[in-house]
Amino acid sequence: MGFIFRVFVCFFCLMSNVWSQECDSSRQLSIDVTNYFINSDGTVTDLDSGLTWMRCSVGQKWRGNACTGQANTFNWREAFSQEDEINRLESNRWRLPTLSELATIVERQCWAPRINLELFPQTPSVAYWSANHKKGSENAFAMDFNKHGLQSLPKERRLYLRMVRGRN
Repeated sequence: MGFIFRVFVCFFCLMSNVWSQECDSSRQLSIDVTNYFINSDGTVTDLDSGLTWMRCSVGQKWRGNACTGQANTFNWREAFSQEDEINRLESNRWRLPTLSELATIVERQCWAPRINLELFPQTPSVAYWSANHKKGSENAFAMDFNKHGLQSLPKERRLYLRMVRGRN
């Protein structure tokens, strides 16, 4: 009985983002999923911009049709080391997205999280680092997929990552 309960709780935790997301059904969604090509390797390509995104947050793994595992957090400097590590292991050209690139995947009609969960499943409602920082400051820019949107945060803060490749 204890094992079945633990399995149910784990399943519930994985699905909580899907169940908790709310969208304003009176407004048209800002993300048109027909403008994206869902690749079989756990990536999705924006056909308008040519950008290819990891569907999972860094730390999660793509398994079949879902992101599994726990998303990891990094300070801003560690985020660039993580970028190097991913590229060393996968020999791709993954990088931290710019703030304007992150803004293109924000679903403005939904919240908790403010992202299309069909394209980016199991995305937590939290802030993600961008490659942009405030010159002369110890702050960098992040996109919060909960309610705060654009934020300027201390570079030592631990946030999530989603990598992108293409156009740069």
